[in-house]
Amino acid sequence: MAFWFFSPNGMLGGKRPRDLVSTDAVHVILAAQDEVDGIIHG
Repeated sequence: MAFWFFSPNGMLGGKRPRDLVSTDAVHVILAAQDEVDGIIHG
């Protein structure tokens, strides 16, 4: 999870969760939840 926190994220416009957690925590949480959920087959 630490690697994810410091890596660019597509759901965050290519920005790192680390850089947005203090200004846009809601989107960081949503991106983290998406990462945990993984691919959902329909």
